[in-house]
Amino acid sequence: QNLNTPHIFDLKETVHYLQLGERHYLMADMAGMQVYSYEGRAVSQARFPGMRPEAFNAQTVSVSSDCLALIDHSDSKTIRIMDLLTGKELGKPIQHALEVTCVSLNRWPGSAAKERKCVFQDKNRDLYICPVGPGSVGKETLPLKLGTMCDSAMWSADTDMLAAIMDGKLVVWYYPNVVFVDRELA
Repeated sequence: QNLNTPHIFDLKETVHYLQLGERHYLMADMAGMQVYSYEGRAVSQARFPGMRPEAFNAQTVSVSSDCLALIDHSDSKTIRIMDLLTGKELGKPIQHALEVTCVSLNRWPGSAAKERKCVFQDKNRDLYICPVGPGSVGKETLPLKLGTMCDSAMWSADTDMLAAIMDGKLVVWYYPNVVFVDRELA
């Protein structure tokens, strides 16, 4: 295999959205959401009732090494967490009181599946964090508010840190898990 030659494979549908992950990438087309390995092998297909793949974008879908999070367009107060390898939903969806506008999973390779976290913003620009993924299936966990007036939030790719622009200031959580131990420390 020559490293200068890209992998090229035919697509059945027009792709509306593409997101790269650590070991896989996600493509949204009219057939749904497909997960592929970087060798071009189909890994899984994520589907749920009411899914509209043409509406997915960087704000509404997030991919990690073991799962993906997406905002349900039929009920924008719902975030669905899907297993990346099977395409099946992991546990119950995250329900929120307000419309969710942005979702992001931590992608740090050192983060074990049991420590996977999701941050999301709602219509009021409040930022919330919630444990997700295979390690939290069957556990009833409520999202915890990290702050208000959030313009954007992003996980670090090299560490398990979270940064956000809140009320015109840069806010960085070096260890976001602390919010699950003591709310006053966040």
